Order: sequence, then C-alpha cells, then structure tokens
Amino acid sequence: MIKSSCEAGDLDRGFELLVQLEEMGLSPNVVIYSTLIDGCCKNGDLERAKKMFAKMEELGLVANQYTYTALIDGLFKKGHKKDGFELYEKMKSNGVVPNVCTYNCLINECCNDGKMSRALELFDEMRERGVACNVVAYNTVICGLCREIRMWEAEKFFNQMIREGISPNTVTFNTLIDGFCNLGKLDKALSLFDQLKSNGQSPSLVTYNVLIQGFARAQNSEGVADLVREMNDRGVSPSKVTYTILINALVRSGDMERAFQIFFSMEKASMVPDTHTYGVLIHGLCMKGDMKEASKLFKSMSDTHLEPNDVIYNMMIHGYCKEGSSYRALRLLKEMRKNRMIPNVASYSSTIGVLCNDGKWEEAEFLLKEMIESDLRPSVSLYNILSKAKGDSTLVKL
Repeated sequence: MIKSSCEAGDLDRGFELLVQLEEMGLSPNVVIYSTLIDGCCKNGDLERAKKMFAKMEELGLVANQYTYTALIDGLFKKGHKKDGFELYEKMKSNGVVPNVCTYNCLINECCNDGKMSRALELFDEMRERGVACNVVAYNTVICGLCREIRMWEAEKFFNQMIREGISPNTVTFNTLIDGFCNLGKLDKALSLFDQLKSNGQSPSLVTYNVLIQGFARAQNSEGVADLVREMNDRGVSPSKVTYTILINALVRSGDMERAFQIFFSMEKASMVPDTHTYGVLIHGLCMKGDMKEASKLFKSMSDTHLEPNDVIYNMMIHGYCKEGSSYRALRLLKEMRKNRMIPNVASYSSTIGVLCNDGKWEEAEFLLKEMIESDLRPSVSLYNILSKAKGDSTLVKL
C-alpha cells in the first residue's frame, strides 16, 4: 500500500501508513524506508527523503543498493552533484556494492555534465566489479560520446554491446544516426537505419525526424522526399517537429511558397504550429526583406495564444533595420523590454544605426545607455556612428 501511494504521488498517505505500522508495534524494515525515500525523490521532496535516510541510520537499518541509488538519483535531479557523488563514496565505504542502476545514474550525470572521462572510468569500474551492463548503460555512454561528436568511439561501444549479446534498441540507433547526421556522414546514418530495420525493429518518428533533418541540412531534397514517402508508407504520422523540419528546409532553399504550403497543410492536419515553427517562417521572410508578410505572421501568433520569444523579436528588429524603418524597429525593441526580454547586441546596434541615419541621435543615445545598463558592450564603431550623428568630429579609437 505504501508503494502504491508513492507511485500515485500521494506521499502524505504513504507516511500515514508508516505511522499506523509504528502505532501497531510493527517495525518498518529497509524495504519500506527505501520505498518512501524513492517516492520522495521522484516527487521532488528531497528534504524529506534525506530525513528518512538519516532516520534509517538512527534505527540501525542498513541502507541497500536500492536505497542509495534512489537518494543519489534524487540529489542529482535537484542539482546536488557533489552530495550525490559523496553519497556514492559512502555507499562503497559501507560495503554496499553499486548495481547497474547506480552506475547508470552516475554515468548519466557525468555525461550531462560533459565529464566523459569520468563517465568512461565509471563504466570500466562497473565492468571490473562484474556488474552486468544493460542497454541503458551503453545508450548513456553512446549518447554522451555523440554529444561530443566522438562518433568513432560511440560506434566502438555500439559494436562492443553487440559482441556482448546486448541488443541495441531504437534509442541506440536514433542516437548514433543523429550523431552521424550532425557530422554530415549521411551514408553512415543510412547504413545504421538499414541495420535497424534488418534487426526487425521499426523506425520511430524520432528516427525519421533525425534523418529528415540531416538530409535537409545537407540540402538533399531527394533524400528528404524519399524519407517522407517511406514514413507515410509505414504509417508513421508526421509530428509538429517533422513539419517544422520540412518548413525550415524549404526556407533555407529560398522556397517560401512551398514552405507556406507545408505550414497550411500542418494546420489542416489539426496541428497547431509552435513558436519555433513561426520563428522559422518569420526568419525566411525577414531574410527576403518581406517585412509586410513577416509582420502579419508575427501578429497572427496571438491568434493561437503564442507569444513571440526574444529570438523572433530580434529577427523582426533586424528585418526592419535592414529596410531602414527606425520607427518600427524601435517600437519592437521597446515592446521587448516591456515584456522583460533583453534585446541582443545586434538589435541594439542596428536600431541605433538606423536612428542615427534618420537624424534621431537623442533616441539613439538613450538606447546606447540602456544597452550599457543591460551589461551589453557597444562596439567602438557604434560610438563613432553616434558621435557622427551628433555632429561631433571626435572619434573613439581602440
């Protein structure tokens, strides 16, 4: 019952049951305490978990692998890395042998923190201790190596897991395919894609999205079309991410007409475009200098209850500055500040530049001060543009 309460997120009920057990004269064992500690950690109540762990020690209950692993994982999820690794050392000094779940937790934390050398040391330690590796352990290491573009090492681990009789799953293949796509090695990515299918596994939506993204980035429209076709044949429905990848590919190739066709077909499929989708299209329109359409799309975001982010605001400001519209650029810059967003250096610099071109040096000077107050560093040339607009012949030098 305590386990069920914890799994349901009802920690209070779980602790009520613990009190009832104690009132009945029964002594809760390590399993009950470990279950509550795990429940607390999974529900974000780390302080209560730590108190329960301390109480166990007071009662003379010896924490097991499950207890330690649950609390280590809870500490990591709350960002207490140092405490998590200290608890791991305490676990070993108390003679409790870490299991594969403990190591997976530790290796994952090192990978996420960019400490691949330490992650690999832990992986080797796990094997030296005779702890049987599982697919999760291999996937974690492979993912960490792919993140650092260490693809040939990642492939070495992939081959090693197969030799040890551990079958790669879709996550393994997707991670490697994504890594090789990011490296531009599309032939290698396709080879893994074929291997996935020959192993009797079905490519997931993520698999297709990763490959489509890779081919789109390489401007291989034929490859993109083949993957979309196969995706449809296999009955894999495109997601919002798929549509956005396709839209981005068309925007990058300069085909805004087809990009909007995909955008409208997305809406017909009852998918609501997100901020990223709008951002891709707005970027394309701004690059083409079509600020009228970009403005329409920007304003239409509110119809779907979406708020433009700082990236979109900066795109629009840059677009207006390119066409020399200081009034519109300044209006959006002020709107950004009102919405508690800080414009980037490029937005401030471009807006100051067009204001100076229009002879509005007082407004430009105000923006320069605002820029400095936001801890953004204006360039020497920006000071000189402003000085020139003010009619000051003294130039700032490096």
